[in-house]
Amino acid sequence: MGGNNGNLLVRIEVGTDPVFRREGYDIHTTQLVTISQAVLGTTMDVPTIYGKRKIQVRPGTGDGAVIVIPGCGVQKLYPEQNSRGSHCVHINVKIPSSLNSKQLAAMKAYAEVEDPIDPKNNICQGGDCIVFTSKQHLSCLLYTSPSPRDLSTSRMPSSACKKKKKKK
Repeated sequence: MGGNNGNLLVRIEVGTDPVFRREGYDIHTTQLVTISQAVLGTTMDVPTIYGKRKIQVRPGTGDGAVIVIPGCGVQKLYPEQNSRGSHCVHINVKIPSSLNSKQLAAMKAYAEVEDPIDPKNNICQGGDCIVFTSKQHLSCLLYTSPSPRDLSTSRMPSSACKKKKKKK
């Protein structure tokens, strides 16, 4: 019955989503945090394609940091069908456009004691900073930490951050 034997060609397109963005097997979302959450650290729930997951935003997390949740991405195809990509949470620090009197006083008090930035080469003078070779690589910054073991749970793929300079 029917016609000749042949190949069936199927084209699948993934639609856009207001929350999730797909890159290969990885899923990306953006999470807003307050200045105090970024400075002090916090634990929060983030949406994934498998439901909500808790993430740890470490103290000192900067704007543009990426927290990776391994295994919460898209199911891989043969021969890696038993694994999934990652879910990458991009952190955006919300800078308030206006402050009330208490917030303004607190920021002024902090400004009196914060570490200055050296304007000659724009690196921190008392903190743990990473200098990147271009603005493109700035998005690779996860967070800076005095302990290398802290990076093991929130690391970007090495291909994404190849051109980092050493810590100064």
